[in-house]
Amino acid sequence: DGIRGVTSNPAIFEKAIAAGDEYSAQIVDVAPRVGGDPRRIFEALVKREDDFELVGAVADGDDCLRAIQDQVPDVLSLDLEMPRMSGRTVLMRLLENNLRPGVVVVTGLPIWDQPSLSDELRSLGAHSILYKDLAPSGNDLNLFTREYFNALRNAAHFEH
Repeated sequence: DGIRGVTSNPAIFEKAIAAGDEYSAQIVDVAPRVGGDPRRIFEALVKREDDFELVGAVADGDDCLRAIQDQVPDVLSLDLEMPRMSGRTVLMRLLENNLRPGVVVVTGLPIWDQPSLSDELRSLGAHSILYKDLAPSGNDLNLFTREYFNALRNAAHFEH
């Protein structure tokens, strides 16, 4: 049911797309904040991609786990800082319940200077960790979009 393994080879992605593979994606990100609404931005990005089907977009970890009980997506775009349940706790609960979507953590936290947190998130099942700064002076949106979809596709193909 698709290609498995980790790859950054664009030819493999093109082959998967040409074969008609479609990835189900769920986005878990907080509600609007100063500088934009990340969840709506990620929703719009995913809806533009032909090889992704958006199966859910929720604002917190509790809603995420409820939605995943009905349908485990191929890939989960997960914020770390959320009300009621953090992304870290979501990762722990996914492991406890043997639910294994590919997980891309997308956070506004400066985790590049916290290697122990990055290591912990990876040990809990995060495939990739991306920094989001969607303010006008933040990330280059085109570059971020390429990195985001490379990470989502890699996570979807990763043998969990």
